[in-house]
Amino acid sequence: MKSKKLIELLINKLSSQERARIMRIKDLKERNAYLEEKIEDIKQNYVLREVYELLFDKCEQLEKRIKSFYESQIPSSVPTATFNYIPNNEEGEKLIDNMKQYLNKERYTLKDRGQCINREKYPLEEVSTDRGIDKKEYGKFLKVHINEKRRK
Repeated sequence: MKSKKLIELLINKLSSQERARIMRIKDLKERNAYLEEKIEDIKQNYVLREVYELLFDKCEQLEKRIKSFYESQIPSSVPTATFNYIPNNEEGEKLIDNMKQYLNKERYTLKDRGQCINREKYPLEEVSTDRGIDKKEYGKFLKVHINEKRRK
């Protein structure tokens, strides 16, 4: 009788251990499935991050190429305005001084030059016209060029 109880006790113990082992296996399978899912998420995120970084690099390269192309299309100075035949006298000088005073110097440059050599004052040998008239006093008139500065 004692052996029967002992056997019954051992069977109960084994079955409870078997149940515990089965439960532990079930828990481990659930944990494994959860971890495998996390690994897949991480792989996808890693691939997405790599794709994002690749696309970001490509965008930066394209921006640089577009900027370079844009800058290559802009001449060094874009003529904005030219004023011709301004009398080379006190009134003309005053006009040019006022233009210089109110010019937006951050965006534009102003060049004033002589125009139409004053042959009454300066003979042909004295003034060369190969490259325009650099000195204002040589011209009968003044010419003003207002150019837009090149964008950086």
